[in-house]
Amino acid sequence: MRETALILGAGSSKIFGLPLGSELRDQISKDLNIKFGDFGHDLISGSYELVDALRIVNRDPDGRAGSINQHRAAAVEIADAMPLSSSIDEYIERHREDEKKALCAKLAIAKAIIESERASTIYIDSQRERDRPLAAASHSWLAAFLRDTTSGFNASRVGEAFSQLTVVNFNYDRCFEHFTYNWLQEVYRLNRSEAAEVVNGIYIYHPYGRIAPLDWEDPSEGVSYGASLEVNRLIRMAHRIRTYSEAFEPDSGLFALKNRMTHVECAVFLGFGFHQQNMDLISIEEDFERGSLHCFATKAGISEPRWQVMSKRVANAFCVPGHRDIHDHSMPANCEEFWDEYSDVVLG
Repeated sequence: MRETALILGAGSSKIFGLPLGSELRDQISKDLNIKFGDFGHDLISGSYELVDALRIVNRDPDGRAGSINQHRAAAVEIADAMPLSSSIDEYIERHREDEKKALCAKLAIAKAIIESERASTIYIDSQRERDRPLAAASHSWLAAFLRDTTSGFNASRVGEAFSQLTVVNFNYDRCFEHFTYNWLQEVYRLNRSEAAEVVNGIYIYHPYGRIAPLDWEDPSEGVSYGASLEVNRLIRMAHRIRTYSEAFEPDSGLFALKNRMTHVECAVFLGFGFHQQNMDLISIEEDFERGSLHCFATKAGISEPRWQVMSKRVANAFCVPGHRDIHDHSMPANCEEFWDEYSDVVLG
């Protein structure tokens, strides 16, 4: 494999049952539409879990319950605006000075993602772990990617297969890590610690954070994939989510990512929307100039005129001096169809 960046958007997790941006937006709108009955006691819309979380957040230093009215008002404003917004990330950035809206949005995102993980095709019930239900996702692009990338590597050397891979995951979920960890145990018969070592050795970066490390990644702070929803856990998960502005903070790891991107020869965009805000997060400093770039991309739902604009964004982000120096390998297909067509070329 050449130095490759695998850049994942919401469409890459759709195969596992995770929501697209529009579906996440709709769920957030429903959960944050917090309204009570006449006497302020009975919840008539919105999420009970989010109300409980806001009550905990608003406790005074003595532990007594405080008013959630200001957070509730912020939540309802988000709910009302969601149908008119392109995404929850974009909305939070518009209101980046409003800490109450940011917290409400992050709580709603965390709730939606952990519930979606639990409902996904790759969730493993700890009571039925021996069933190993990953077979349900055997036709996914990720199963094919792992199979093809590790071809020729035995169990003792499988970690080397990912040495030139950078994964930039714009999703809050942990599908890539969870599936890869379990796939290695199934296919290579690695034990849990061996599989964890391999996955931890892959450079994986979530620009907007993720809801939590997995339990095998961090035994003290980790949360298992699709864990049951618990309010204090929900609050901790919300604090791990980053806004666009927070992604640029010195401790975010973004600058290390940008440095890695200078070495990339091949960029593979799967289920990605090419929004300018997201392209800015992976862009390289302007004083860098590379010769050319192989760009592989799924572009289902993207018209050819729009793709011309998107490919220029890629050229600018990766500091390719001319559009002609982008080797365009895009395809109007989903992630599975794309990988079937281009796997040999990507892996070179």
